[in-house]
Amino acid sequence: MKQSIRFPLITAALCSAGAAIFVCAASANAQETPAMAAQIQQREAAIKPDDAAGHQAMAQYLFNNHLYHQALQQVNQALKIKPDFQNAQLLRNLIESQLKRQSGTGNVTTPVQSGNSTESSAAAPTAGGQRLLTMRDVYKIRFWQLQRHETAPIEGKILHRRKTLMAFWRNIILRNPMFENRTMTRRDYENFISPNNFNRQIYLIRRLGTKKYWDKVQVKSDPQVMKIFRTDIQPIVLQSCGTVGCHRGQNAPGFRIYGDQGSGNTLKTYTNFLTLTRFRYKNMPLISLHNPRMSLLLQYLQPKELQAYRHPGKNSPRPLNSGENKVIDWIESLRYPPHSYGIMNDTAPTSGAATGQASK
Repeated sequence: MKQSIRFPLITAALCSAGAAIFVCAASANAQETPAMAAQIQQREAAIKPDDAAGHQAMAQYLFNNHLYHQALQQVNQALKIKPDFQNAQLLRNLIESQLKRQSGTGNVTTPVQSGNSTESSAAAPTAGGQRLLTMRDVYKIRFWQLQRHETAPIEGKILHRRKTLMAFWRNIILRNPMFENRTMTRRDYENFISPNNFNRQIYLIRRLGTKKYWDKVQVKSDPQVMKIFRTDIQPIVLQSCGTVGCHRGQNAPGFRIYGDQGSGNTLKTYTNFLTLTRFRYKNMPLISLHNPRMSLLLQYLQPKELQAYRHPGKNSPRPLNSGENKVIDWIESLRYPPHSYGIMNDTAPTSGAATGQASK
């Protein structure tokens, strides 16, 4: 069933509530009471040094009590221990949105974490794509790569739609601290679960939900970034890298690109996408969302005299004659920071040992 990407107009009450979800309601940072301070101290003492879930739970507790700066410290600690912790990533976004509204500046300075950056650590430690993805994997990538303003209708469904949305309304929306001073009516509920509200439903599930709810969403159409990958980016990769003797075939060095039929096959296309966005060589990403021009994919496709990093091994990709800006624009349109999608993979290492040494 096709749904319009433009969020439908619903009652003023739910629109107001929706606005509170999209951008957190501004409220003063709460003051710690002696009882609360004792509770915080007790909870913090129980967290083990390597307990990412414990720090995330502590951050959620502090957020629920409007102690946003302390919550940010705790969620950053959780991400330092486990950089691909999805719940912690989403909670940090929520905390930072609240702090931005409080400061009125639109900017929040997040403490710099030691070790890997968000970009490098959020990427999977191994290359995706040696195993062909399933449609369940495809749904996950589509779900997380959807933009707020898609250029075409979204097609899809929510599994056990009414039951899932009832549970989300009761367990997530009504218990969210942003709604504690709001009165939600039966009409608000009916408008939320309406089949015509599909786009807002999946946006709120992505923003406020957990894996339990994320896995219920099946997006059946390509997001705009995947349409561009399918029609513009993948053909370049197939022509330059996906050739026999390079990265095509069962024994391809480093990582594998699915060949000639990739552009017309959904599973192969999404597998290629995951491979390119996850693979790293000597701790450098093929696709760098932080600095698109320094993506190894783009560097390897430059004429040799313009390469900051040379392709390892004897075989080099065919240089890109045109379309550089198109590749850069596409990389910039991808979700940042990178997302793990909840997809596990059993793939080749990223060290590049099989491909030789890159020269700088």
